This record gives sequence, structure tokens and C-alpha cells, in this order.
Amino acid sequence: MSVFGDRVRQRRNQMRLSQEDLGDYIGSSQRQVSRYESGVNSPTGDVIVRMAEVLDTTTDWLLGLTDVSGRPVMHVERLSELELEMLALLRQKSPEDQKKIVEVVKIL
Repeated sequence: MSVFGDRVRQRRNQMRLSQEDLGDYIGSSQRQVSRYESGVNSPTGDVIVRMAEVLDTTTDWLLGLTDVSGRPVMHVERLSELELEMLALLRQKSPEDQKKIVEVVKIL
């Protein structure tokens, strides 16, 4: 299996999407997503970009060029002081604690 396929499967599962769901979002089929994940077929650049958008990650991460899966915060200048403070505090926590914090915020 390819790095790309492994990472698509990993991220898709994290987001609780089926192969059919992902296929629908990128304008493809479940079968094609399965082929991408297994490394049988290689996606075009346009498909890689759509997958990165849907999977909320970067093309570099999907392609194995980086191990940082998160997308950069776009338009930081548009964030309020409170949003910037929350982001800074969240980034100081471990990944496990970050997940707990997000779950608490969802409940609120």
C-alpha cells in the first residue's frame, strides 16, 4: 500500500467517512476510492486537492511530504483575540488533551 492510500484511509476513518461518502464528496465512486487507498490507481492532482479539502488536511501530508497533518490557519488576521488565545492554549496541550477539550466544547 502507498503512503497516499494509507493516509487517505487513516484520515477518512478519523472523520468517520465511508469510502462511498468520500467518493461522493470528491465526485467519484466508492470503488475508485478503494483503488486509491489500496494503491491500485493513482489520483490526478485535482483529485488529490479535493481529497485534501474534504479530509481537512494538506496535499503534502497526503503525499507523504510532511508528517504534519493539520492545515495552516487561514486568514489569521480575521481571528478575534479570544480565538487566538484559545488556539494558543489548545496548541500547548497534548493531542489526547486536545481531543478532550474539543469534546467538552462540543457539549457546551
